[in-house]
Amino acid sequence: MRNLLNRAYDIFSQELSKWFILAGLAALGLSVFIGFLGSMIDLPQEALYFVIAFLFNVAIILGLVIGHYQNKEPLLAVAFIVFLALLVSGDVVGNTSGASILGNAGATYVLNWVFKLLYALALGTFAVCIAIVYLFKVKKVTIVLKGSYLVTLFFAYLSWIFGIVYAATGGGWTNGVIPLFEATSLLMIPGILEELLPGELEEERKETEEEAE
Repeated sequence: MRNLLNRAYDIFSQELSKWFILAGLAALGLSVFIGFLGSMIDLPQEALYFVIAFLFNVAIILGLVIGHYQNKEPLLAVAFIVFLALLVSGDVVGNTSGASILGNAGATYVLNWVFKLLYALALGTFAVCIAIVYLFKVKKVTIVLKGSYLVTLFFAYLSWIFGIVYAATGGGWTNGVIPLFEATSLLMIPGILEELLPGELEEERKETEEEAE
């Protein structure tokens, strides 16, 4: 089971990592642009706030792009940490605010909220594992890190599917689009982690291979 988990994770982190990083960065850029466009259409009176948020997100994307393609590890680490922190905090805020109207919501909204909650919990677990491995070098946590990533990816795309259903029933067009780009942006994470945590992940991988033999 552990070896199978490693092999599944390696598809994202090694075998096709350069393509997944490219796809993730493109999806992140589209997510930021469409989110900005949707906000400007729906809430034009708050335009200044959304312009500032848009520029901040563009700075994060540039940090990821320059850090990865120009081998600037400190810049990549900072941009990645901010990206992940915003992702987790955004999902926490979204689920918390969404919970306030569950009592008067329909079944489609409730299901959409439930899968977003499961996605947020998996993403939070994954982020905590990254922090433990990165800051404290606890290699035993890496297998949990890999498992929580795959679970996060699964619920991210499942949340997008229910987001489409919710959008089709009047929930707003961005609910059917942005979750797809957010889920796709997660594809770049394993490849970036290989750059930030090469020793820890490689050592755990070798231990698993030795145990399998």
